[in-house]
Amino acid sequence: LRPIMIWMLAKICEDEAKLDTLRSLTAEAIELARKKEIELSANIFDKTISNFRFMPSEVTTSMHSDFIKKRQKTEAQSLIGYVVREGEKLNVQTPVFTKIYASLKAAASTNWILARFPDFLKTHYNK
Repeated sequence: LRPIMIWMLAKICEDEAKLDTLRSLTAEAIELARKKEIELSANIFDKTISNFRFMPSEVTTSMHSDFIKKRQKTEAQSLIGYVVREGEKLNVQTPVFTKIYASLKAAASTNWILARFPDFLKTHYNK
């Protein structure tokens, strides 16, 4: 799950809305894994968050770095897009992945810097 996150990793633990989004992403990924007969640890969410808590606050993901550095190619297609496409193929609902993927594609096409993306998510996708 670590590569799909686009926020500064340690900051996720400080914001309940971000944790809720991560929980939703984790649930969607687990459901897709089950459909593909891939075993995941029962406590994968807790393990992921535990790892995030020990990271320096400035640590980010390679995908986030791609957008900040305005690279033409990012990992969005291969990481988030993969989950969306596999979900469609296997009839697994991935609404949070789908919303984020659509936003990432729009951001990439307009050269929008994802350093502002967490605020955009908070405004548009919080429950």
